[in-house]
Amino acid sequence: PIPAEEFFSDLVQLLKRYIIMSDHDAIAMALWIIHTYCYRQFSHSPLLLINAPERACGKSVALGVVAKLVPRPLECANITVAALFRVVQNRNPTVLIDEADTFLDGKPDLAGILNKGYEQGGMVLRVETVGDRLVEVGYRVFGPKALAGITLERCLPDATLSRGIQISMRRKVKGEEVERLRNI
Repeated sequence: PIPAEEFFSDLVQLLKRYIIMSDHDAIAMALWIIHTYCYRQFSHSPLLLINAPERACGKSVALGVVAKLVPRPLECANITVAALFRVVQNRNPTVLIDEADTFLDGKPDLAGILNKGYEQGGMVLRVETVGDRLVEVGYRVFGPKALAGITLERCLPDATLSRGIQISMRRKVKGEEVERLRNI
């Protein structure tokens, strides 16, 4: 057994070893990672929003580090509505969506699934063909999801942003060092 304070401190330091981020953001990200292991115990599962003002700020690296630390990571980009609700229902993954800024704008169905997936019991209803009949099928969409992108506030609705923990990325400046992700 590892004392909780030591474990948490080590997790925060591990994140900062690979990602340029503030102490506040490292603590928030560490708490979200821990949440992915016990999210079913809560009524809500906030989105993790890794947001950069421009390219080359480490958002994909941050998502890659998260992928190595969460249960059942499912890394994807440009996921469709049908794929998202089916994979959440069938595999209970921690969904990690990169490049969210490139395909989420103007897709209210996808935002709706992200928004409903924030709440315990969140479902979407679809009509499926079963044999020769059309049948209503509910898909559970509750679970941990992280999105990484550039200026997410431009492509995500306010309702989606309000359900998220924002991690602000920036480029490293002269003198700042982080290890390469392959070392984890």
